Amino acid sequence: MRCAEPKLLLVAALAALLAACGGTGTVRPTPSSQPAAEEPAPEEAEPEPEPEKEDPEGRSEAAVKLMRIGKTDEAIEAFRSLTQDFPGFSGPYTNLGILYAGREQREAAIGALSQAIQLNPENKVALNLLAIQYVESGNFERAEQSWLQALTVDPGYAAAHLNLGMLYERNLGRPQAAITQYRAYQSAMGGDALQVDVWVAEIEAATTTGGNAQAVPAMPSLETEQ
Repeated sequence: MRCAEPKLLLVAALAALLAACGGTGTVRPTPSSQPAAEEPAPEEAEPEPEPEKEDPEGRSEAAVKLMRIGKTDEAIEAFRSLTQDFPGFSGPYTNLGILYAGREQREAAIGALSQAIQLNPENKVALNLLAIQYVESGNFERAEQSWLQALTVDPGYAAAHLNLGMLYERNLGRPQAAITQYRAYQSAMGGDALQVDVWVAEIEAATTTGGNAQAVPAMPSLETEQ
């Protein structure tokens, strides 16, 4: 069902943000036919040094690691500390918004994401996440404004096109506007959006001949994570 899509997009956005902030993964070694050499006993690992107070990048990376391992309280405290020491940075507020949204603390999430956008009006990730929070609180007009602003920043932002299309179809009763956004999403995805083809066909069938056309059979559900 499409009602779960905004939640999925929020999870996808979080995964993308963590990937962007966290570096590359470990490459698996290639299997070898040679016998393994005897390795010395591993030494006890030394604890990682705490990043310097005036090192925002190092502190941000440490906070993202806390997000990854589920230490939400510690991550929130780390990002709050960053907002106090570096009040002009948009990123820590975006991450706070993600953490608050994950806890369903909607007002706190909206406040953090709004601050992120105030500091950086071109923060399309924050704009997308803020719009999702507005939808969940029933403020559809503000959600539309946030997604339109995100698309002003990046006209090819696929997540914003998809979410805006769903908003127009499900909440604002604007089927033609929904089709426009779904088509834009398909274009941004390079045509790889079969589920959206079904949605467009359903809308067109419902609006043809006054809504008396036969409904298009639903296709199997496809994964929609970005």
